[in-house]
Amino acid sequence: MLRRLVETVFYGDDGPEKTQQKNRLLRDFAYRLGPIPAALSAAWEGKEAYFDEEGNAKDMQEMDGEVYEEGHFEVGDIWAQARQRKPVDMGDEEMEVFVGLIQGMLKWEHGSRGTGLRLTSC
Repeated sequence: MLRRLVETVFYGDDGPEKTQQKNRLLRDFAYRLGPIPAALSAAWEGKEAYFDEEGNAKDMQEMDGEVYEEGHFEVGDIWAQARQRKPVDMGDEEMEVFVGLIQGMLKWEHGSRGTGLRLTSC
């Protein structure tokens, strides 16, 4: 479920393929987390291919010219992915707690992220 969040794609000297991969990854974050703040994207060349003027992620199916089947990584929000990819022994209630914990940590703005104390005191 968190595979793309932990991929090692951020290197110093990137070729065009790595740059496109990173752009898609950031677009994917915006799709899951909400619009990317203007302060974070101000110097980003080529962002128009992935985001609209408000920082919302563009539809990847439209961009790729494909229709993705249910269950594909590009379909659904973080909740849909969690329901599809949760461990077999994880119940629905545990999955909801886990996704809530992840959403509390995955925020664009540092000050909006939950602290360890706040996240574990729920």
